[in-house]
Amino acid sequence: LDQTLDDFKSQFGDKPSESRPRRTDLTVLVAHNDDPTDQMFVFFPEETKVGIKTIKMYCQRMQEENITRAIIVVQMGMTPSAKQSLVDMAPKYILEQFLQQELLINITEHEVKTPLGYHFVIKLNSF
Repeated sequence: LDQTLDDFKSQFGDKPSESRPRRTDLTVLVAHNDDPTDQMFVFFPEETKVGIKTIKMYCQRMQEENITRAIIVVQMGMTPSAKQSLVDMAPKYILEQFLQQELLINITEHEVKTPLGYHFVIKLNSF
């Protein structure tokens, strides 16, 4: 995200209790730095527990934009049928789910002991 906090607030708002921003406003298409054609969506569904209807909508969008990977940041999880649909769509479409709570961190309460950014992408052909 190449935005200052003020730019983000002016574009999306800073009052989640008033649906500013709405979770769906935060959907983003990201590209790998080394290969801009390597892209994925990050979805933030509105519903507390994501159902199969939402998964189908995301897959349709992925198909329309020729994107095969996505992350779904859920509030309280997914229905069993939605989880099964993720399995059924693989390997053509890879959708990974994360609970929002798992991704939240208050950096003011944590001490960073090692530099951030030391992540390596392992490619299948590198073995």
